Amino acid sequence: MHARIGAPSCRARPIGACVAVEDSPNGALAAERAGAAVLVVPCEVPVPAGPRRTFRDDLVGLTAHELGVALRSATDADTGADDERVA
Repeated sequence: MHARIGAPSCRARPIGACVAVEDSPNGALAAERAGAAVLVVPCEVPVPAGPRRTFRDDLVGLTAHELGVALRSATDADTGADDERVA
């Protein structure tokens, strides 16, 4: 899934302040290693869980709040925080 929606605005921010939307294991791993929060919408190949990954079945109805939750969850994974999040 190579969506570039909002990518230009993210270029001016540190990668840790961005959420990548991925549908493949390699894409999720690359985004995670780059330091982005990763919103995974699996397609044909299962994507394993990871410390900076939040999963959704699809993007229908995705809200800015949910993107913020994904970003905070990734930040919490980096700092070792363990508080509940609502997705």
